[in-house]
Amino acid sequence: MASYFLGVCSATGLISSPTAISLLEIQASLKARGHELAYAIYSGADVVTARNILAQLFLNSNADYFIGIDDDVGISAQAFLAMVDAGYDCQLAIVPLRQLDLAKFASRVRAGENSATAQRNAAPPRALPDGQEYGFFPVERGTTSFYIVARSVYECLRRSNSHRSRMSQTTDGRIDHWDFYDTGHDEDGNYLSTDYAFFRRVRNAGLRIHAYYGPGLSHSGQKTYHS
Repeated sequence: MASYFLGVCSATGLISSPTAISLLEIQASLKARGHELAYAIYSGADVVTARNILAQLFLNSNADYFIGIDDDVGISAQAFLAMVDAGYDCQLAIVPLRQLDLAKFASRVRAGENSATAQRNAAPPRALPDGQEYGFFPVERGTTSFYIVARSVYECLRRSNSHRSRMSQTTDGRIDHWDFYDTGHDEDGNYLSTDYAFFRRVRNAGLRIHAYYGPGLSHSGQKTYHS
């Protein structure tokens, strides 16, 4: 059986209800299959440092796979197990984007709906990409809202000359970690966020990235999406 390390990236130290429910369902799903699970929640630092430290804690463990989840993301047990069963070394979940109709949103708020409900009703789900059905497909980049990465991917990145190790101060002291999630720039000088920079490094290492697009994903907070 495989072992997993679950890392929760929380900017505020608070976890949304959908994320809390997801953590319980992930734990129950893995336990039911006989897998081992360890976890860490990290806050009190910028997102880049938090993700780097969570990845280092994973590498310091004996786990085979790292599961990364943001504190405002929810994933159903069915969607999570679909990703586990797919078995890709580097995969992410796509939370569907929505185009908000501001006039409809304002009208619904005036009619008495709360802002979250009005936002959902005024923002229909984005259509699937042309020719794409629900399931898995290869991508060049994505977000780190929810993703599963095998140990071999981090080890491959660590062997790359483009990566370095550095120290960061945490609430528990200083920790030596790698710069997997540091922001960067592409060949044209365009800025790359921590999400895009990480997956670009994975791709440049000759590794493939797959995305899960399907039901069971949600994003809460100021931008509320559901699939």
